[in-house]
Amino acid sequence: MSGLTSLSVSGTLTATTVNATSDIQVNGTSYNLTQLDRVNVTTIGTAQASKALVLDANRSASNIYNLIIDPNGTGIVCSTLKFWNAAGTASNTLAHMYYVGVQEGGATASQAVVLNSTKDYSGIRNLSCSGTLTISTSIATPSITCDTITKAGTITLSPTTLNLNPTTLQIAGTAVTATAAELNAVDVTAGAAAVSKALVLDSSGSIGTITKMTCTSIRSTTTECQITAGTALDTSAECRAYPLCITNDTDTVGSVAGISFMIDSTVAPISTSTPSAVIAAVRTTGAYAVSDLRFYTRSGSAFGSPVAERIRLTADGNFDIGSSSPPTRLSVVGDSGNLSGSWQRVCNFANDNASPITGEIQIVNAATGASSGNGMWFGTTTSDPLRLGVGNSTVMNLNSSSRLGVGLSVLNWSPEATIHAGGWIYSHDGFYRRTQSNSASYMFAWAGVGYGGVGWDNTNGQRVRIGITNQDGTWAGYPNSVYGGPYTNGSNRRLKTDIRDCPHGLSTGMQMRPRLFRWKSSEDTEPDSIGFIAQELQPLVPEVVSGDENCPEDENGMIAYPMGIEMASITAVLWKAIQELTARVEDLEHKAIP
Repeated sequence: MSGLTSLSVSGTLTATTVNATSDIQVNGTSYNLTQLDRVNVTTIGTAQASKALVLDANRSASNIYNLIIDPNGTGIVCSTLKFWNAAGTASNTLAHMYYVGVQEGGATASQAVVLNSTKDYSGIRNLSCSGTLTISTSIATPSITCDTITKAGTITLSPTTLNLNPTTLQIAGTAVTATAAELNAVDVTAGAAAVSKALVLDSSGSIGTITKMTCTSIRSTTTECQITAGTALDTSAECRAYPLCITNDTDTVGSVAGISFMIDSTVAPISTSTPSAVIAAVRTTGAYAVSDLRFYTRSGSAFGSPVAERIRLTADGNFDIGSSSPPTRLSVVGDSGNLSGSWQRVCNFANDNASPITGEIQIVNAATGASSGNGMWFGTTTSDPLRLGVGNSTVMNLNSSSRLGVGLSVLNWSPEATIHAGGWIYSHDGFYRRTQSNSASYMFAWAGVGYGGVGWDNTNGQRVRIGITNQDGTWAGYPNSVYGGPYTNGSNRRLKTDIRDCPHGLSTGMQMRPRLFRWKSSEDTEPDSIGFIAQELQPLVPEVVSGDENCPEDENGMIAYPMGIEMASITAVLWKAIQELTARVEDLEHKAIP
């Protein structure tokens, strides 16, 4: 059908395929009727899938997902190009000249920056960034290459990792010679020690959390930590003036500032094991900084064996070993760990000779009910003598033979008896010696073979004896004679019983033979002695004779218990003889008177 200028169809118009490529021809041009649906646009100005793009009344179109321009085309011609964000509120305007003649990967004045195929770019002279410059984090080793980076103010770099690898790194014109690992050592918190980090003091000049420090010496070289020579430490030296000051910033009684020592290869410095020893200042009162100084050691070998206090120097200057409350300037308390038998060894003294002299002070406190064994002992533990002195001179000497010399410097401190005085001995009350043997209690004339002595002799009754003794005090014999003042025998009737008249009188007296003689021990110049012979008197008056006729002599010819005569009793016999003689005279006188 041809020549048709119009066609109106109220129903369906069906067109059949004219040829293989089109369904309808208009003015000789063929059109595929299957594409006619693409102009069936629902909303003008809004892009739709598989629909023609129809601009709205403002010649605008929206909802375009991608817009691809042929790279061989001439571009987009417009005075202003805007880019909108997803919200459709913000926009950026680019002058079209910035996109003309762009060189990929190379900077050109007044041209946009376009990376090349490897995402590289070069030639920028100055790069100013008011915000954040981020180097790609999508590659392992991003880098910036430039000669100089400058800024009038402060440059802040905040990368996750900033890798600087210069041949020489300078800061303010000074070359940095430290390695990166060495620089990491200063990445610290001021005032807190950290592993493999430098030590940096905090604002108060302090540092803490150090677990171990090893050094050959700790030395103060500044005037801030040196005490001027001659400074009185008890008046003006401040704590900060000392090379080492250990503090505990608390006022609590019992708080501690101290040093601990650990000697064991298996224990780390931060171990929870108890230390080997401790030196500590311990706050004792609420008064300002008042403390004791205490020393502790451990004796147990277990991991947690406690330390025990051994020495204490109190705030008031008392020094103590072995207790916690010294009552004097020096106090020493022994314990059961240092014994000499059952005695606690409190102090020991010695000199530095190859064979030293040693002395000790020992104390024993017996169990309840046995206090008689309590006591304090001091003396030498070697065989050397114990000396007491005054004015830097010896005045007493006690030797290993239990002999005490007093004032014996003239005898080279060699006492010859248990107590040997170099001068007079005075007793305000008296002298007493208890003995159960027949020997002298007091001896004198300490020379020669015989010794003068006064003592006890109960060989023939209980008697006090004055005579010659051996060196050990046993009786040796009688001297030539005994000289002295009045000698009184007890004669109280109340002390006597079985009182009778003496049977010996004139007849006995007439048989007594007074003798003139010399003692064998007397010197030739000594005068003769007058008296009786005990053996001759014994048959006549046995009551006044004592001793043993058969007692042997010693090597010096002395008889320990020779026979003797009680001369006071002889007086009674002689007086009875006088009475009998007087009676005879009176009887004769009566007979003679007519």
